[in-house]
Amino acid sequence: MPQDLKTVFESGKLAVIPTETVYGLAAPVGDPALIERVFQLKERPLFNPLIVHISDPSQIEVYAMDIPDVAYELAAMFWPGPMTLVLPKKDMVPDLVTAGKPTVALRVPNHPLTIDLLKQFGGAVVAPSANKFTQVSPTSVRAAKQWFSESDVTFFDGGHCGVGIESTILKPDPNSKTLFVLRRGMLDLEKVKGVAEAAGWKMAVDATSETPEAPGQLKVHYRPKSPLFVFPKGCDFDLGLVNGYLVDMGFSSVTELRYLDLSDESYLAARQLYAAMEELSSDESALVFVYDHQQHSGSGWEAILDRLGRAALRFQMIP
Repeated sequence: MPQDLKTVFESGKLAVIPTETVYGLAAPVGDPALIERVFQLKERPLFNPLIVHISDPSQIEVYAMDIPDVAYELAAMFWPGPMTLVLPKKDMVPDLVTAGKPTVALRVPNHPLTIDLLKQFGGAVVAPSANKFTQVSPTSVRAAKQWFSESDVTFFDGGHCGVGIESTILKPDPNSKTLFVLRRGMLDLEKVKGVAEAAGWKMAVDATSETPEAPGQLKVHYRPKSPLFVFPKGCDFDLGLVNGYLVDMGFSSVTELRYLDLSDESYLAARQLYAAMEELSSDESALVFVYDHQQHSGSGWEAILDRLGRAALRFQMIP
């Protein structure tokens, strides 16, 4: 197996690479043909922009311009790590990467294998999640292999992802001095808010859009093979209720419920989430997650419930 990205890309293949969040399907930023291949293999619409992965925070200036001070402050605190910054792009970034938008999403992944691969390669890669569009993101190389063939992709195994859900996406708006949260992740938003306020900025959450500025903003995403239902603790539900919802939505009924049992600790629950969805999914069952509004709260749980809400056929709110 090739041990470097350059060899993989020169052979016309894409690479599946590990990050601390999820595995990504990588292509060089400067190769439109391979980037098109990413969209084709993922069956991803061209209106959904890609995240550019760099190996060092200093490379932010290679791909972005007019960078506000708050972005440098955030990069210094959270990179490498599960944070993506959306910034005005330089002309060298192809419109295909940014879905024609004037901004580019950048991050430095916190995974030693991928950092080494990027440094050896000497450039940046786009690396959306290594799955089919709207499906569950892979947190192991085994999970990624269900989606792609080795004739198209070279797989780099970096073990199970340490964070387990996608990065927090932040977009600074210098005009209003507002830092927008475009996608929740496991980054502590109180710490993010502290950095913003220290720089004289405010923070706002703007996490859903039909014309996304960043990945993960569509209302339907992260869906497992089996139908998923999310109920609050204390809600009366059973197989009949779930099947009633399924029939009303035009789906076939199922024979059993399988419970998505996650840790009460948000950082552990995030690591477990996609692997549990994948392991429990089957055509004969429905997945159910029951959450405690009091216990499952806070920045990390908001991100997890965000993923569950986008993945669920029905997300029942607190009565």
